[in-house]
Amino acid sequence: MAGLPGYDAVVVGAGPAGVAAAAAMARRGLRVAVLEAAPRPALKPCGWGIPEAPGLPLRVPPETVLVRVRGLHLAVDGAPAVRAEGWVEGYVVDKAAFIEAVASEAGADIYYRAPYLPGRKAARIPGRGPVDLGSRVIVAGGHPFYEGETIVAVEYEARLPEGCLREDILHIDFDTGLIGYYWAFPRGGDRFQLGAGGYAGPRELLERLERWAAQRLPCRHERLTAPRGARLAVGGLRLGRLDGYPLAGEAAGFVLPLTGEGIRPSLASGYAAGEALASGRDPLKAQERLPLARAVGVQRRILERVKAMSPARRGELLKSIPARVHAEVALGTLRRSVIARELARRPGLAARLLRLVFGG
Repeated sequence: MAGLPGYDAVVVGAGPAGVAAAAAMARRGLRVAVLEAAPRPALKPCGWGIPEAPGLPLRVPPETVLVRVRGLHLAVDGAPAVRAEGWVEGYVVDKAAFIEAVASEAGADIYYRAPYLPGRKAARIPGRGPVDLGSRVIVAGGHPFYEGETIVAVEYEARLPEGCLREDILHIDFDTGLIGYYWAFPRGGDRFQLGAGGYAGPRELLERLERWAAQRLPCRHERLTAPRGARLAVGGLRLGRLDGYPLAGEAAGFVLPLTGEGIRPSLASGYAAGEALASGRDPLKAQERLPLARAVGVQRRILERVKAMSPARRGELLKSIPARVHAEVALGTLRRSVIARELARRPGLAARLLRLVFGG
């Protein structure tokens, strides 16, 4: 089997899916190289949030944690809708440090500025030129390899006065007109990542983000970094292959379409793909069986219904859903017992939600 000399397997893309695939294959005894086109990891805009929820195949290295998250505050068009504290928890991590820590623990080598060459089953590696990758390869190169619907996300880091926002809470505001959201995720101390994602171009999103920050945040902010933007896969799963190599992570659509959460789904996808490839099983079938694969599909169907509604109906729907049902859908856990119990406490709500989503 020809391939990159010195390695048993290759992963294209040093994002969460790529390093998770490397970790899974390393646990099976393989020596893995990870190839990344960018000059360093974590260049894509991202809130860096990882919820403490099912589907996380790897531990979060403590040294990469910036903030221990204790809850979530969700608003709809600026009006508070959900306050989940003490039962929705997780982490905000330094994503670059997280990626490199996972790769290091796996004994995998990351090669930066090493783009994949589509159609050639090769990559251009600094100092080596084009190199054939062989047959044991996973493509986890993110949205550039994704063929479904995408939206734009923009963000920048800002300083907020002490006490302006709780530093252990994720703050999210859904915009019914945009069919998108604004966020303020803590980075530690007085620093927050402010962002926006939705169905608009980068310039409009940045303008909307600035207006939201000026009108909805309870204090003035100081921008610390230049805005960054990127595409985000929201079209659901596109499990397939590129040049015969299985796709994983965001390249295969493992992003929750309603929330934009991508780190945990990509970790689960990459790990399943890597474990399957190392053991001689089909990486695509292994990913298809993941509970988070079902969650992506459910969220995509809901998104399609929400897009067909008027802004008023979107707002009515989001504001009427109980907090724990919001969490079950947003996190992709989708436990029927929890959803049924919460809806049973609200007579008539289940039928009303069905009418809002399906019409009539």
